[in-house]
Amino acid sequence: MFSRMIVAFLILLFSNSVQAAPVKDARPNPFPAPEIGGEGKYDVTEGNIRALLDESRGRAKVEDTGGPAAGHQTPETYLGAARGARHALEPGEGKNSYTFAKSLAPDHWTLSGSWKRYPEYIETQKAGAALRLRFRGGKVFLVMGSTTGKPVKARILHNGTPVANHGGADAKTGIVTVDDHRLYELLNRRVPRIDNEAGLIDIQALGPGLQAYVFTFGG
Repeated sequence: MFSRMIVAFLILLFSNSVQAAPVKDARPNPFPAPEIGGEGKYDVTEGNIRALLDESRGRAKVEDTGGPAAGHQTPETYLGAARGARHALEPGEGKNSYTFAKSLAPDHWTLSGSWKRYPEYIETQKAGAALRLRFRGGKVFLVMGSTTGKPVKARILHNGTPVANHGGADAKTGIVTVDDHRLYELLNRRVPRIDNEAGLIDIQALGPGLQAYVFTFGG
């Protein structure tokens, strides 16, 4: 009897000392936060950007109304020094102070204020720094993030005036709050299909630390 009591006690003691291992979520994260701000990070960041752009394709489908064929739509527009194109900036990385180009061809962009250019993205250095794009399409998306992880706000203008009923899902009030590395819908002109009318969008940062990676567009 005594030996049975000893065995039972040891079993109870052992069972209490073993803790169940935490169950891990086996589902992969389709939108991991980009690794940024360092040498050798470009391939990782590029992969994350591609995942976010794939998301935008599901959110920016062109509605087929049976009308004329869709017109030109601005292609994906990268802003980092490594792949940036269709701009009037001097090549290279680093900090600089910019002034908007006096004229802007369709699908081209320009900067104003204090920015720092990295291979994968551009980053505001002071409040008031602004990014301007002349685009064609119904919706405007931009992959953005925050340097510190703290929210950074930006004002969105359409053709020089605050967005009203044209604000995208992330800028309905004309202000976008960037609190994570992800895709932001800034503008939705709510046209039934892509047209050839070029519009201007301005992103005016209200603080430093706003990172902008790539524009993409939809109908």
